Amino acid sequence: MTEQNPTGPAGGRADQTIELTGFELLSLLSLGEGDPARITRESLRLPEVPEGSALIGAGLSSLLVRKLATVNDAGVLAPQGKVLALTAVLNRATEWIEAAGVSGETNHVALLVRSPDGAALIEPKPYGIWQALPVPATDRLIDVAARYVRATYQDVDTLPFAGSIKLIAPAGDRAAAVRIGEDKAWEISSGPVERLPRPVPVEADPTFGVLAKALA
Repeated sequence: MTEQNPTGPAGGRADQTIELTGFELLSLLSLGEGDPARITRESLRLPEVPEGSALIGAGLSSLLVRKLATVNDAGVLAPQGKVLALTAVLNRATEWIEAAGVSGETNHVALLVRSPDGAALIEPKPYGIWQALPVPATDRLIDVAARYVRATYQDVDTLPFAGSIKLIAPAGDRAAAVRIGEDKAWEISSGPVERLPRPVPVEADPTFGVLAKALA
């Protein structure tokens, strides 16, 4: 994704990016307990794996080699360095938002997560790599999600374009989605994910804040 400003849609600096493999993410999420870690894993579309799985073992080995974790005397994984705070955010999350932008074969998607420990934007990249970027504590996740959709729109050169924000919650997910047609006309739909109403025309909004407003 081409970033349109030096801080990117998450509001953080590019040099704060953390790159992890899917195996490493599974290992870090295995340290969590209860719904927060589970919802984060499911929102990232990572598989549920049993304790002692070879996938978790592969992530553990990689984290140790990269000096992103240690193993204590009890044999328990202990994150360190720049993944320490990220692990807490993932496993103690209280808010999850998915943001996406699609045009033709170009597909961008990211998960935004907030916990008492901070917030982060996590985005899949090719070859099983994930990038995580901290989100400023003063920024609402839904506003960061709108900026992400805007950045994906600025990165495409063909229409139609579809952008969406999904609020993930145990009680049921809600979403807002816009479609920009080849004639540059905008349509929007919002509501429960499983029964989104038919889209209706809406005034063009280059900030994509209309998505956040629809879910307010």
